[in-house]
Amino acid sequence: MHEDEENLDYFFFFSSRRRHTRLVRDWSSDVCSSDLIAHVRDSDVVVLHKSSEALSDPRCLIELYTAATAGIPIVSLASSRSKAHFDAAAAEDRLLHLDSSLNPDALALLKANGVPVLHAAQVLAGCISNCVSVPLNSSGSETAKLAGIAALAAAMQRAQPAQVVAAVNFDSTALDATRE
Repeated sequence: MHEDEENLDYFFFFSSRRRHTRLVRDWSSDVCSSDLIAHVRDSDVVVLHKSSEALSDPRCLIELYTAATAGIPIVSLASSRSKAHFDAAAAEDRLLHLDSSLNPDALALLKANGVPVLHAAQVLAGCISNCVSVPLNSSGSETAKLAGIAALAAAMQRAQPAQVVAAVNFDSTALDATRE
């Protein structure tokens, strides 16, 4: 809980103190990855919009990995307007196999931004499958939308960071066992 939670501003995503909430999304190619990392590190919580595209975008993966390893909680938002149904099992499998599921350019971008791919695979598969998920019926009534936003804000306030093994202590045999 934030000490100033009664003073939080609610827009679609809230901000508290000097930090801001980030919505992980498909970033345009002109966005500098170091800017993304700095914004994530200045956040209280990161919101992942559950979509099949988000976990395929290397910039989104960089943001999520940065949040997880920096101790910043991740909350996922399941919108009724998502283009395709989010398959949690497929997402976890994709994340566990990042080294073979991403194209070479995406892998190069992760590596160029200091993201060890096998460590990211283990961290993200654990974090994303275990983070709090909030449904939002964006095509529902005004009351339904407000209830969804309130539920998201409450989840963001309660969110706790994932327990992550530091990259220097990472043992890929644990990832291999999880992949089997």
